[in-house]
Amino acid sequence: MKFTLSTALLTGLAALVSAQSPQMPGLAANCNRYHYVQSGDTCAVVAANNGISVAQFLSWNTAVDSGCTNLWLGYYVCTGVSGSLTGGGSFPTSTSEPMPGLPASCWRFHTVAAGDTCEVIVSRYGISLGSFYAWNPTLNSGCTNMWLGHAVCVGA
Repeated sequence: MKFTLSTALLTGLAALVSAQSPQMPGLAANCNRYHYVQSGDTCAVVAANNGISVAQFLSWNTAVDSGCTNLWLGYYVCTGVSGSLTGGGSFPTSTSEPMPGLPASCWRFHTVAAGDTCEVIVSRYGISLGSFYAWNPTLNSGCTNMWLGHAVCVGA
């Protein structure tokens, strides 16, 4: 077999796609970003954590019902497709600048992304809202002053 650049690209693409398995059925054919479904995930949580809308999420995951009652734990879902704008532009990193006032005992962080709310974050990490506010003392009671791209404490 003659080895060409297109063969190499197809082989690499096949390896990348197969690395994201198992996948829920009904994923968009042009999916290029994935999320591994874990306990506590909802369509709103997955969408918010990936900088997309719930409508986008549902359109790229046609097997997921509109009530989001059938996410399969331990399977990948689509959170981005080629040619789409997701609002984020870049993925959060663990080296994000922290919000002011975080306790020195904080050992787990979440980088604030577009669409994040306190409720989304506490649901994602399985923590109480009271603990979240205690660990992030500069947040106001409406949780409207989180800084996009900055880290909040989700474990102390």
